Amino acid sequence: SQEPALLTLRLTRGPAAGTELVVQAPAQILGRTRVPRQLQIKDPNVSERHAQIAWDGKTWTVRDLGSSNGTTLNGRALERQGDACPLRNGDVIGFGDETEAAAEVLPAPDESQTVEHYIQAEAARLAEKLR
Repeated sequence: SQEPALLTLRLTRGPAAGTELVVQAPAQILGRTRVPRQLQIKDPNVSERHAQIAWDGKTWTVRDLGSSNGTTLNGRALERQGDACPLRNGDVIGFGDETEAAAEVLPAPDESQTVEHYIQAEAARLAEKLR
């Protein structure tokens, strides 16, 4: 299994829009409540334990944990307590009726890369984001 890619969820819709959540490998639960090792989404339509995002050794995955108002991936409803679905850069996850998050997946830093190369790539990425 390889180093986990870096995953950030940017909430783009819903009461907590603008929030950025950094997902930690191997897995994190997303939900309404603030508890250790869980990422909080401040939205009453989000279940206490709504969904789980996990690194399976190759890719990030998302699965619904039996939430009341459901989870979607790019507009498609995930089966409640169903199988984990692969998550790709740019995917949109919906939590309940209102909250949506854009997934930003960055490759894990390559050990063979020099720090300079990594900083240049990161600077270019951020400059692109600010355009």
